[in-house]
Amino acid sequence: MAINSGELYLQDKIQSIMNGFLSSPYIISEDILSEVPDSIKNPFLKTYGLYSGAQGTEIPVTFTFPEKKQQGAFILIQFKGSNEDVDNSSIGNVQANTASYQEGNELKEKATVMIDNSSGKTEYYVEVSHPIFSISNIPEISGSSKFKFSGNRIELPSLPFANNGFKVTVYYSALRTDSSGNAMKDKDVIRYGVNMIEGYTIDFCSTNQDTIKCLTVLLMASMIYLRKTLEDNDDFYLPNITLNGSDLIEEINSATDTPYGQQLFYRRAELTYKVTQSIMSDAGDRLSDINIE
Repeated sequence: MAINSGELYLQDKIQSIMNGFLSSPYIISEDILSEVPDSIKNPFLKTYGLYSGAQGTEIPVTFTFPEKKQQGAFILIQFKGSNEDVDNSSIGNVQANTASYQEGNELKEKATVMIDNSSGKTEYYVEVSHPIFSISNIPEISGSSKFKFSGNRIELPSLPFANNGFKVTVYYSALRTDSSGNAMKDKDVIRYGVNMIEGYTIDFCSTNQDTIKCLTVLLMASMIYLRKTLEDNDDFYLPNITLNGSDLIEEINSATDTPYGQQLFYRRAELTYKVTQSIMSDAGDRLSDINIE
């Protein structure tokens, strides 16, 4: 646990979830958008599908409205605010549990699946840049938090669909090391912090009404997967998701825009969750050693 950036976490997860859906023609066409008429679905997939035969236009996830008129779709994340979770506060401001001194920052890396046949059986693994303290998630493979690892190598289950060029995204906490590269001493430390309730809005936007119909379904599918991802995360917990929003974002339309069909339509998800923001108990002692000029 540390000081967590909810908006960066959401941007990364939503982009990964959306790209994952749109990279699989079967999942996106036959499962997620199966009830959408072909006359609406096919043009959408031709434009935004991230697979061979489609145009591969990525749907960006941003924190501000695009500066130029947006012809395509985009996803907008905005911070609503945060409040202290007074119902779950404790005396003394020691909100967080003890943590291992060896646990470093949570990192995200793209890693190529390697195949090893030297032992007489096929073994699959990936290697990341830093020694691993714990694995949070590999979205492309279920059950990844329980995978065995040693050093910077993660052992994977059998992946018959994978070849030597197949890549996965690895979310993991690095093992903290000293300047000589040796692992920090394994000891429990207390973290001081505060329990917060944070809220964000997530808008799926487009100037095209047919596109917004597909985005509405994608929004629901993304929120289902995002909720599961948040529930599996140790830092963000008890997520609550509400879907709402009107068809037209009126405040960014003008008389000049309207004749050219630049109305911006959207669907909105409102997300709140609880998070413990914390720092190590000796952080103040370390700061006292820093000379600020």
